[in-house]
Amino acid sequence: HVASIVRIAITYLKLQRLTSSGLQISDRPVSLTALDGKFDHFYMKALDGFLMIISKNGEIIYATDNVVFHLGIAQVDMIGHSIFDLTHPCDHDDIRDLITDKRRHSIASGANSDTRPHYDFFVRMKSNYLSKANFSTFKSSSYRVVHCCGHTMPVNDNDLLPCVVLTGQLIPHPSICDLHLDSHTFVTHHNLDMTITYCDQQIYSLLGYKLEQLIGKSLFLFHHALDGELLEKAFRTLFAKGQVLTGPYRFMAYGGGYCWLNTQATLVHNSSAADKAQRIICVNNVISNIEEKDLVLSEVQLLPVADEAESRTC
Repeated sequence: HVASIVRIAITYLKLQRLTSSGLQISDRPVSLTALDGKFDHFYMKALDGFLMIISKNGEIIYATDNVVFHLGIAQVDMIGHSIFDLTHPCDHDDIRDLITDKRRHSIASGANSDTRPHYDFFVRMKSNYLSKANFSTFKSSSYRVVHCCGHTMPVNDNDLLPCVVLTGQLIPHPSICDLHLDSHTFVTHHNLDMTITYCDQQIYSLLGYKLEQLIGKSLFLFHHALDGELLEKAFRTLFAKGQVLTGPYRFMAYGGGYCWLNTQATLVHNSSAADKAQRIICVNNVISNIEEKDLVLSEVQLLPVADEAESRTC
């Protein structure tokens, strides 16, 4: 207990120096500053995640108290510890490369500098919830995939190490997503080569496809060619870490045009053989209407429906 108190006290002092050195809020309107405390909890609710400040050597300087709701780890159990103690060993090299990036040494001073590098990556973090939840289909059952975004915090104190401010959002398990699907979301199942094996009927009202036009075909036939690199990177992450959230990409609509989608993909493992991946489940959220409806980019947009094909042969 004494060691924990000392650890938290030292980290608190570092945080005080860090905020006084790197966060400039004097230019903000007094009215906004006065309201900060009143609305703090709304910020985290809107984020639907938690926030961390991590030093260059990997020490967690700060974590918001709502991290316990996401990972089951208390704030006091994170602060002062190394990020490497709370993440999957296979992700340590990626984290180390990010927080020690040489670009940080050339960052212009000033909190409003636009030269700060932006970070967007996925990492597996320990979770105390998984042992109680039905997440046996995860390869690493004691870890959850967290989508981290953030930037470097400028520091004007030579005695302090540069820090990275990150927000963390968990990618939900598809069994949870099924309970909260809205009218702009559809689910697909895939083999490991991304061949579509199942699709719910919601896709017809969103993109115009009937199920027989999709089953047995690869997902990669339906995305816009200019988004191929983005999806390749996303699915490499999927096979490495087990889950991924793609950035917005274009999915071609039946008859012409395309919609913008975000996809949450989960690699599902056979419960009897934890190391053997069985299938991929994608929760696809449509975030736009159909654009450029008269533009046909691929023959898959003109695939005949089964009954239409039969009538043509008669």
